[in-house]
Amino acid sequence: MTSVGNDLVAGFDRAVDGLFEPLRSTPGEGPNAADRVFYTASKAAEFSLCWHAASALGALFVPSRRPEFVRLTVALGIESVLVNAMIKPIFKRDRP
Repeated sequence: MTSVGNDLVAGFDRAVDGLFEPLRSTPGEGPNAADRVFYTASKAAEFSLCWHAASALGALFVPSRRPEFVRLTVALGIESVLVNAMIKPIFKRDRP
């Protein structure tokens, strides 16, 4: 990417970051509602819990497609184990 491209991306990043600034908690003040919502969503997404819930609801309300929803849940479980237990530890990224 060119210097101009980098500057554009950096400017866009600062602008979007500024839009979210009012949602951030102040150090020493403890987590606010936005912190709790996003932390919870992040944890749920980490193990595909939203997709598992959607699959379970699909299996419950569309019995004719239950085998597909079961396959989805099994595939999600395998993917979760591979990504969270085997791939992510390789990179050892610090999480905020």
